[in-house]
Formats: sequence, structure tokens, C-alpha cells
Amino acid sequence: MPSIFRHLSKEDAKIADKIMGALYSWTAGQKFRLNYPSYDALAQDLDLSREQLGWFFSEVLGTKFLSFRKRQRLAYAAFLMLQDGSMPAAAAGQKAGIADKSDFRRQFAEVFNMSPENWRSSSG
Repeated sequence: MPSIFRHLSKEDAKIADKIMGALYSWTAGQKFRLNYPSYDALAQDLDLSREQLGWFFSEVLGTKFLSFRKRQRLAYAAFLMLQDGSMPAAAAGQKAGIADKSDFRRQFAEVFNMSPENWRSSSG
């Protein structure tokens, strides 16, 4: 059992491990780039119940799904900006699933505490 699940009962840890595996596959498949029409659609895509997914994010990760997805998207956009130094930040945001340029810049600054351009110049 992963150490992050030690505080859970054996049954809950088993469910959390299943959800973690589903989220790993979801992330590896870059599904964070998709906009789900509902939380139920996301749960169905992960082969989980809505309740299991809600429990996992609130009780195990201590966050909401939208915050988790935002961080996945921004991490991917940051990766793209470093991988291709000539790619405009807004294009990296679009490829990561954040279509609106100003929304991408706002979210990026919120998470990284600087603009995408400043982050790229300080990271590359």
C-alpha cells in the first residue's frame, strides 16, 4: 500500500489505489486536455462512481478535480514551452487544454507566481 494511504482503512486504501491508477492512466493519456461535460462523464471515463471520485479528491488529495486538472494542464504547458523555446505561451496553453489566452496567463501566474514568459526565461 502506498505510504500516502496509510491513514486510510484497508478497504479505503484499496479504493484509493484503484483511483490513483486510473488517474495515472488518465494523465499519461493526456486526457486532462479534454473538457468533460460533467463530473459524471469524468467518473465514467475513469470507470469509477461519482462518489468514489469526489471522496478521493476531497478526502485523499485535499483538493478539487478542477484544481487538479488545472495543475496538470499548466505543468504540460510549461513542459511544452521548455521543449520548444519558440512556441508562444498561448499556443502551449491551447495544446494543454486552455483555449483562452488571457485565462491561460491568469492561471499560469496564479500557480507559478509569474507570467509564462518570465517563467520560461528563468527556467530555460
